[in-house]
Amino acid sequence: RDQPRSRGLGDVYKRQEEGLYRVPGDKKDVETLTGSMLQHPITPSVLDGYEANDICGAIKGVLQKCEPVFPTDSFDELLSCADTDPADAETTAVPIIRAVVSDRMPPLNFKLFCHLILHFRELIDQVGSCRVALL
Repeated sequence: RDQPRSRGLGDVYKRQEEGLYRVPGDKKDVETLTGSMLQHPITPSVLDGYEANDICGAIKGVLQKCEPVFPTDSFDELLSCADTDPADAETTAVPIIRAVVSDRMPPLNFKLFCHLILHFRELIDQVGSCRVALL
């Protein structure tokens, strides 16, 4: 697993393959990565060496264990952040999100949230060569 995702996101996007989250990953790799995501510190290296479909499968598996990711009593607060003017986000939305994430989110859900951020960051980096729309 010391090799980067050479057959991961890049190849999926180069082939213009659709259904990144629909194609199952290797069952053993998905199970191993799911365990790593739940037990190990959150670093980008946790995802190294896995194919894109393995990562997506592990994320789906962890999501099922952590559903819902954010506490349901925080939904309205978090949704209100979406209407925030970007110029005011640092003083209005960011404190709300920090409070929900640090004070009310269970530890397992927090780990999943961090892994999702890493995964989505990689998707954003690949947006020029993939069919995943940002918005």
